[in-house]
Amino acid sequence: YYNAATLYPWAQDAYLMFTAQFRHFSPDRNPYIRPRVTGQWEDYGFLEVQLAVSRDGIAWQRPSREPYFPTGLADEWDRWYAVMAPGVVRRGNYLYQYYVSSGRTHDSVVIRREYDNVATELGGIGVIKQRLDGFVSADSDYHGGWLETPLVTFAGKRLRFNIDTGAMGTAFVELRNAQGKALAGYELSACEEIGGNFIDQAVYWKGNSEVSALAGKPIKVFIKLIRAKLFAFQFTQE
Repeated sequence: YYNAATLYPWAQDAYLMFTAQFRHFSPDRNPYIRPRVTGQWEDYGFLEVQLAVSRDGIAWQRPSREPYFPTGLADEWDRWYAVMAPGVVRRGNYLYQYYVSSGRTHDSVVIRREYDNVATELGGIGVIKQRLDGFVSADSDYHGGWLETPLVTFAGKRLRFNIDTGAMGTAFVELRNAQGKALAGYELSACEEIGGNFIDQAVYWKGNSEVSALAGKPIKVFIKLIRAKLFAFQFTQE
């Protein structure tokens, strides 16, 4: 319905779209709806926001079809309708996005008579707050898991993670050559445990975080996770 597409300024070649998905009602599935015009059903239904991503702003993918954020309960102002406003605001380590909603479905009908007198605002602006780069994550449960990147080349001196393991989870990192063999000094066994909630945490191997010797060379990054959410990683100069 709407897309609220934007170029995300805090990552390279990252475009985000916050689509307003519209599920239309029909007289067969939703006979309890009371159209304002008799027999007219096409304008009524629910809307929710979903996330789509792109590297060029042209070809888009939706990594999942779940709601980007949940709509409210039946007695709350944003119960059946949500449309994202364009733009993303950053303040420190957090992102803020604004959305609009009402206590009614699209085109202002109420679902059932029992909700006619439920106290809701007829319209409003809400805000969602999340961590920097927190749109998607690679997740592992307490059984553990891993991921390995394709071959990448980088410029920089340090590898840094945006990750949340909580108190009980961990992460370890190994840098590998094109054949998948661990590079000396960057083995999994040498990696210092990463544990906690970090926006920008350097990776260390026995006290060393310097990776500039590998800059410009094709490598793979192997990451072992236990009960963790990895949001992003990058190579930086500092």
